[in-house]
Amino acid sequence: MWWCVTRQPDHLEGGRRLRPSNDTRRIFDALARASSDTLSAPEMLSVAELVVHLRSLRTNYLPARLLGEPVWDILLELLQAELVDQTVTTTQLSVATRLPLGVAVRWVEVMIQNGLCSSTAGDNDDHVQLTVEASAALRGYLAQLSHAIDRRQ
Repeated sequence: MWWCVTRQPDHLEGGRRLRPSNDTRRIFDALARASSDTLSAPEMLSVAELVVHLRSLRTNYLPARLLGEPVWDILLELLQAELVDQTVTTTQLSVATRLPLGVAVRWVEVMIQNGLCSSTAGDNDDHVQLTVEASAALRGYLAQLSHAIDRRQ
């Protein structure tokens, strides 16, 4: 269903058309700037793992087919791999995110087009990694999330 990925409506804002990729870039840029406080790699990994775990708990209460956010799932997997200095293939992303391989490949292509990740050819499978900007944005978000949790305790 490639059309589901590419045929996204444009949105109007202030009389100009914005494509989701522009919105995505703006959001990630804002998140990257949002927090000057940083966490160590092990702390960041712990927060990322917590986010993944909390997301998986939703399926205990609601139908999984209604909760799909493949880009977010892929971003979190790529960040976790980056934090432990591992490379990830599209096949590994497919397994980790429980997406069919073809769907994972299409979403990775969309993410590449939007500047969130890049890929390099491997022996049998492409290796995928976050862009510097996406990594900074995710780290900023997780740092803010961690600080928000700490303040509530």
